Amino acid sequence: TIVVYNNHTGQMERTAALVPTPAPATGIAAHCQSRLLSAVERIAPYNDRLSWIPYAIDACHLSLTEGRIAAILSTSPPLAGHLAALRLKRRYGVPWVADFRDPLLGNPTRTRRLGLLYDRAIQHMVFSAADAVLAVTDSMKDEWVQQYPQWRDKFHLVWNGFDPAERFPEQPVPPRPFTLLLHAGTLYRDRHPNRLMASLARLLTAGKIAPGSVRLRLLGPIEDLAGLRAQPAAKLLESIGGLEIIEQMLPRAEAIEQTVTSDYLLLLDVLNSQGAAY
Repeated sequence: TIVVYNNHTGQMERTAALVPTPAPATGIAAHCQSRLLSAVERIAPYNDRLSWIPYAIDACHLSLTEGRIAAILSTSPPLAGHLAALRLKRRYGVPWVADFRDPLLGNPTRTRRLGLLYDRAIQHMVFSAADAVLAVTDSMKDEWVQQYPQWRDKFHLVWNGFDPAERFPEQPVPPRPFTLLLHAGTLYRDRHPNRLMASLARLLTAGKIAPGSVRLRLLGPIEDLAGLRAQPAAKLLESIGGLEIIEQMLPRAEAIEQTVTSDYLLLLDVLNSQGAAY
């Protein structure tokens, strides 16, 4: 995604809605460049949507040449947004903020051969050219400062989905015959409660906890839900009411209410190659 800030209207304009349908005058060039980048992507370590870049640049071109844009904000993944913004930064010199939802180096999902050199080169290009770089956790920012102390003033922390100034409403935990453990959010890739479910199943089988005394509630979209439900531990827990799956996105107010009225909150994560948890 690339977002440009219109200096005249004071509005944020997303290019995502404009591509890949460039204007006819520039469409042929963008299409050819996109085909070339598609070929490059076949030998690249990851699918970073490189073929989208020419269309994004086309979509931003008119606004930038007319001088209506005060700044560009790009976000990843995928990396295409940053690479398009890098090209726009070099061409037009507008201020650029690069926002990383996930790290590049040390990302546990980016471990392919030659991937380290690929990610290191792209990260260096983005960090060197961007006017500001946003991290979503303090550990991400700390690692960047250690890796690139010369750019430490560029790095800023904006917590992902959390505002330290926000105060959740205080509500009593409602009476219920079980202890509720809640995970609120999307489950994907290695972020799955497989080991937790297996542990709960072992405790139930060993008689350490009573059936129905503990319930794991998974609130939010789940990647490969069928695979999760097919696991023996999940089948056992669901059969006795120990696993509740609500695979939908709730309005923020409802999600907060679920959070504050649960007995425990579950955080699932993975470790990167340096051993730091994100």
